[in-house]
Amino acid sequence: MWLTKGKKWLILSMRFKKVQHPLPQMIRISKSLKLLEAVLLQRVKNLLLILANYDLIMFTYKKFQIVTF
Repeated sequence: MWLTKGKKWLILSMRFKKVQHPLPQMIRISKSLKLLEAVLLQRVKNLLLILANYDLIMFTYKKFQIVTF
C-alpha cells in the first residue's frame, strides 16, 4: 500500500516538475509568437494597402480611359 502511494506521489511530482519547468520557455515562445504575429499582420496590412492602391489606380485609369475615348 505504501509503495503504490509512493509511486503515485512520484508520478505526480514528476508531472508537476515537467509542467513547472518549461513555463519561462513557454512565456518566451508566446512572446516570440506574438511578435511574429504582429510582423505578419503588418505585412498583410501593407500588402492589402498595396492591392487597394493598385485597384484604385486601375479603376481611375479605366475611368480616364473611358473618358478619353
